[in-house]
Amino acid sequence: VVVWGNESYGGDSSSVSAGLTSGVVEIVGNNRAFAAIKYTGEVVSWGGYVTDTCCRMMTSVKMVVPSSESFAALNFDGTVASWGNNITGGDSSVASPYLYGIRAITANSVSFAALSWDGEVFTWGEEENGGNSSLVKAQLKNVKEIYAPPFLPPFSDAVSHVFVAVTESGKAVAWGDADRGGGTTGVSNELSEGVKKVF
Repeated sequence: VVVWGNESYGGDSSSVSAGLTSGVVEIVGNNRAFAAIKYTGEVVSWGGYVTDTCCRMMTSVKMVVPSSESFAALNFDGTVASWGNNITGGDSSVASPYLYGIRAITANSVSFAALSWDGEVFTWGEEENGGNSSLVKAQLKNVKEIYAPPFLPPFSDAVSHVFVAVTESGKAVAWGDADRGGGTTGVSNELSEGVKKVF
């Protein structure tokens, strides 16, 4: 891997260059940093809000998902690790007791939502923008998929501050910034069943 650009935004990988000489199969970026996934399941990360030791224990990573300034990694054993800006999801300690048996992770600009094989949802990040799903927790059962409007990193002006979960019965449940789609009061009846996909 060869990088260039602003050092504070991932343009300097010298601190982790030894891990980028071979075996990289995918690179994920956000507004401040990059994460490289190797065929061994290891992750090498560099840039803003990334410490030299953040990924040393990651050896079986299946996928890495970015928020605007953080990353979350889903391991093959269904556990989750996160790093980056603590405010935008780099700190997952509030959800860590539940982050096992996870099958998918979805991110918006500032939060993460993890979907378990049991159909439960666990969130962390900016509370008012999707990181706190407690107000709809009772409705987040038998969830089959979680959607978030694309925020297209590294374009920080395209923000996404909501999540929408669709259950097995076709009910859509939204939470996050009400002004950006997190409130569905006016259309709750229409979203109570039969929803197949969210855009």
